[in-house]
Amino acid sequence: MKARTRLVHLLCAASLVAGCRDTAGLTRPTTASAPRSITPKLVVRTDTGHTVLVTLALDVSGNVGTLGSFTGRVHFDAASLEYDGEVAIGDGTMRAVNHVGDVVRVAGISTSSVNAARLATFRFTVLDKAALETMRFDLEEVHESSTTNLLTLVRSPSVSRAPQR
Repeated sequence: MKARTRLVHLLCAASLVAGCRDTAGLTRPTTASAPRSITPKLVVRTDTGHTVLVTLALDVSGNVGTLGSFTGRVHFDAASLEYDGEVAIGDGTMRAVNHVGDVVRVAGISTSSVNAARLATFRFTVLDKAALETMRFDLEEVHESSTTNLLTLVRSPSVSRAPQR
């Protein structure tokens, strides 16, 4: 019962946070004939100097419903990339992030909608640029707001870095 109460509190807290969503370029318009699919993306952009921003995203095609939650892991070479932390996103999604060694685990939940174009963003200091090519994002769970499991729609749950934009 305590777990259910905590979940209700978590959902209420997530609904209290409001923000804007920038989904340009990653979420395609839905059409009745479009096949339903979800493709994870790991987008790396230069921040300043020797730091990069790593954004976890989903390329959504067809009507998959409203995304309600996700979990995943980012794997990286800890000798060549230093994890500097999560970049705050004020979009109404509550996130939990746990960094241990060469893995960052992240989970997110929203009562309104998880922004597929920006599940989470992290900052890293780059010691060796070659390590950016070996980063990997494993999408472990993705659910629609009604708790429908959408993992069957995921094309490849593990992806390497996407080209910089």
